[in-house]
Amino acid sequence: MIRNIILLAFTLFLSFTSSAQMNVKIGYAANWINPEGNNSIYTQFNADRPWLDQELQNLKFLQGLVLGLRYTTEFDLGIELTYSNFFKRIISSGTDPGDNSSLYRRVNYNFNEVGFGLEYLFGNIGLGSSINADFLRTGIRKTAGANTTVISNQTVLSSSVYLSFHSAKNGVMSATIRPFVKIPWGNFDFTALSTELNGTTSQVTDDYMTFGLSLIFFNGN
Repeated sequence: MIRNIILLAFTLFLSFTSSAQMNVKIGYAANWINPEGNNSIYTQFNADRPWLDQELQNLKFLQGLVLGLRYTTEFDLGIELTYSNFFKRIISSGTDPGDNSSLYRRVNYNFNEVGFGLEYLFGNIGLGSSINADFLRTGIRKTAGANTTVISNQTVLSSSVYLSFHSAKNGVMSATIRPFVKIPWGNFDFTALSTELNGTTSQVTDDYMTFGLSLIFFNGN
């Protein structure tokens, strides 16, 4: 289903190429989240190990790269195909006084997102929305320098709504500041992470609703 939606979005995107201005876009995005279920796993892990020198910190912020293409039609409609990558590493370490053994845990999050969006332009201000496929890979490392073990690969669809503030175009490059809200259509499951860190099998899920801000640069007019 998700593959078909991506294919449909790409087909619709290409159908506008004959009557549009194409631009390449590149930028940076900051994402603020509050995954209570995910963070409850860290709270339990830290509480069970009061001797930690470095506790697992709550997941609150993601940042990363934004790439894509944009077509602007003669009707002031912007059509965008976007790829984003966001990442986060969370580390804990310490020495268990009971047996003097060292503990090391590193949790890696890698979010990849493919989105198809439409934006209506009112001069230099735009109002838009997109449909996204969000791919999350979660991995864990139990020894510093060791390979990361992937414990889950998941995909969830989402919708984004955004407001864009476009700079004046100079024929070479323009910049856009874009605050956005992303609303997921389903939940990510972190039961595997809970099992790896705390040995529990009770289901833990989060919807990962996101508030964010992007700075994007477009080439050309």
